[in-house]
Amino acid sequence: MKKILLKPVILAFAALMAFSCAQEELSPETLPVEEQVFYGNDIIRASVEIPSPSTRTALESDSSTVVWSKGDAVSLISSAGQNSKFTLIEGIGEKSASFAGNIEGSGPFTAVYPYSEEASVVDGVLSFKLPQNQIFVTNSFGIGASPMVATLDDLSSGLQFKNICGLVCIKVAARGSVKISKVAIKDLAGNMLWGDCTLALDGKQGTAEQTLTLSGGTNEVILNLTSPLGLLPATPRKFYIAVPAGSFDRGFSVTLYDNAGEVYNVFQTQNPAAEIERSMISNMTPIQLTEYKTESSDPVKRGYYKDLFMNGGLSLTSRTVLPACPYIGWDYEYFASASTATDEDTLLQKAFFSKAEDDENGYLLYPDRSPRFRVFYCNGGNSREHGKSLAAAGRKTIYDFVYNGGGYVGTCAGAFLACKGYDSNKNYSYYTKIFPGHMYHTSISKDTTDMTMPADCPLRKYFKFGETVNRIYHNGGGYMSEAEEFYVPGTEILLRYSNCPPARSTINGRVSGWAYKPNEKAGRMVLLGSHPEGVTSGERRDLFAAMLMYAADGHGDVPVKAALKKGEVYDCSEMSSAGKPAHARIGDKQYHHFTVDIPEGAKEITVELLGEVKEDDLYLSMHKGGPAWFSEAEYTLTGSGTEKTLRIKNLEAGTWNVSVYAPNTVTAATTTFGTSGKYYKYTGDVTLLDGIAYSIKVDWE
Repeated sequence: MKKILLKPVILAFAALMAFSCAQEELSPETLPVEEQVFYGNDIIRASVEIPSPSTRTALESDSSTVVWSKGDAVSLISSAGQNSKFTLIEGIGEKSASFAGNIEGSGPFTAVYPYSEEASVVDGVLSFKLPQNQIFVTNSFGIGASPMVATLDDLSSGLQFKNICGLVCIKVAARGSVKISKVAIKDLAGNMLWGDCTLALDGKQGTAEQTLTLSGGTNEVILNLTSPLGLLPATPRKFYIAVPAGSFDRGFSVTLYDNAGEVYNVFQTQNPAAEIERSMISNMTPIQLTEYKTESSDPVKRGYYKDLFMNGGLSLTSRTVLPACPYIGWDYEYFASASTATDEDTLLQKAFFSKAEDDENGYLLYPDRSPRFRVFYCNGGNSREHGKSLAAAGRKTIYDFVYNGGGYVGTCAGAFLACKGYDSNKNYSYYTKIFPGHMYHTSISKDTTDMTMPADCPLRKYFKFGETVNRIYHNGGGYMSEAEEFYVPGTEILLRYSNCPPARSTINGRVSGWAYKPNEKAGRMVLLGSHPEGVTSGERRDLFAAMLMYAADGHGDVPVKAALKKGEVYDCSEMSSAGKPAHARIGDKQYHHFTVDIPEGAKEITVELLGEVKEDDLYLSMHKGGPAWFSEAEYTLTGSGTEKTLRIKNLEAGTWNVSVYAPNTVTAATTTFGTSGKYYKYTGDVTLLDGIAYSIKVDWE
C-alpha cells in the first residue's frame, strides 16, 4: 500500500488530493544508530486521526494518508500543569508512532502537537499559540502550522490525537514565467486566523462542537516559500494553509507575491461553501491567472495611470525620448508637437490640457482633477509662447495637477513656465504661477556650465555625485534670485552655476536648480535652468533622474474624499465638467479614499459598493491605520463587476479607511500626425477616461 509522507505530518484529512504512482513507498523505520538520542525513560504511543470519507458541496473531495515524520514532538501536560516534551523515536512514515520522554505529574493528561513550551492547561482550558507565518511544503502544510490535541487518564492506552484546524488548498496556474515567493490569505468576515488560542477540554474537542477562541491575532495568515516557486500554465500549483475551523464562512481573499516581493495578484471568493471544517481540506477551484491584478510595493506609485507625462507642446522642444525614465524604470507618455504648428497640434494640445472628445477633463487629470500621472515634465523652448497657447484652461490644468498632489519638473522654458514672471520682477499673465516667484535669464546661449551640488542636497540620496556636475548644456535658461525681497520661503536650493563662460562669469554662484512644495496637499516642483534631460549616461543623466524621483517623492498627502456616515449613501457620479470634484467619478487606475468611524459594539458591518455600469470593474478595500490599498488591506474584494459587498462580523472600534479602485485602463500607442508630430493615442474602453459612476454605503447593527 502506498503511503505519502507529509511534513509536518500531523493531520488526517478526508479531502486530500490523489498522489501519483511515481511516489516512493515508505515503510516503518526507526532512527539510524548514529542519530539515536536518549529522550527519556518513558515511552508512549500516539496515533493521528483516521480520515473518514466525506462529500462536500462545490468542493473537491479525495483522500490520502497522513503520517508521522522525523523530528516530530508533542507536549504532555499533567493535571498539575507540568509540561513534558516527548520526541518521536519510532514510526516515521506511519499513522501510529512511539515517543520518548519523562512523565511528570499524574493524569488526566493533555497532549498537544506540535510541542510548545508555552502550552498550558488551567481550569479545564488548554492554551497554546497558533502561528501567523507558515512554511510552504510541497503537497503538504507547514511544520507546526496546524495543531492537534489528545486527552486521556491512562497513558497505557496511547494518545489518540484529534485535529483542531482544517486546511484550505489554493490552486493557481499562470501563463508566462511567474514565480511566487509568498501567499497571504485573509478572512473576509473578520474571523481571527492566528493568535493566542484557548480550547475547552470538555469532551467536545476534536468534534464540530469544540469550543475554540482566538485573541491577539488578525484575519491574515502568511505562507512563506523558502525559494520562489514557478507557476505552470496547465497544472495548478497547490498551496496548503492551516486555519481554524469555522473560518471563511463569508469568503476569503488571497494575495500572491512574486519573487521580487512585489504584489503579483489578488483574488477572492465570497462563496459561503468555503467555510472550513475541522480535519478537512477545502479545495479551492483552480485559478488561471490570465489578468494580473498587480500593485507596486511602493505606495507612492499607487493610484496613477502612469509615472510621467512629457510636455513637448506648441513652441516647446518636441522630444519623444527621455533617457532617465527607462533608466529608473518609469513608464511615460508624451505629446510632441509638429515642427510646423497646425490646427491638429492645437486640438491635440487642448485634448491633453483641457478637454478631449472622449475625456471631459483632459488626459492629464482624473475626473476629480487629481493628477493622472505622478509627474509632469515640461521641456525647454519658448515659455512665453507656450503659455499663451495653453490658454487659461490649460494653465489651470497644470496648476491643479501640482496643487492636487502631482510632481512637476521643468528645465529651461519648463522652469520659466512654472513661475509667476521673469526678469525685472514683472508678472507674466501667461505663466502657470505654480512657483510664486520669478526667474531671471542668464544670457548664456548654446554653451555649457557646471553645477555645484551642496553636500546636503536631497538629490544625493538617489545617486552618487561628486562636488560638481560638469558640462550641462545651457541655452537661454535662467536662475533664481536669493534677494530677500524676492525669495520664496520654503524654497530648497539644490544646485548653483559654476564655470560659466567668461563673458557671463557673474552668473557663477547663482541658484541654477531649486525645489518647492507649497503645502502637504500639493506636489513638489523641481526646476532647473539648463538641459540635462537628453543625456543618456553619466552624472548628467543621474542628475535629471534624481530630479524626477525627488519630484515624485514629494507627492501630496493621499486625499480623503469624504467621511462616510452610518447608513448614508455617498454618490460619485458627477462628470468633471459639473464642477463637483468631491462627487466626481473614478478614473482609470485611480483610487478614491474614504474614512468611517466604527463605534464600540458595532456588529455585522457591511460596506456596499454599487457601480452604474456593471460591465466595468471596481475593487473595494477596508483597512485600519492608513489608506486601504487593495494589496495591503485587511479586507479586499477584487474581480470583475462594479457591485461588491463586504460583510464583516465585527471590527475594532476607531477610524477605518475604505477605498474604491478602478483597475482597468485604456490602450495607448504612439501615433504620428502631420509631418513630425507624435503623441499617445487612446483606444479600447475610452469611456474609462470620463470615469465610472458609483455609490458607496457603510452600515452596521
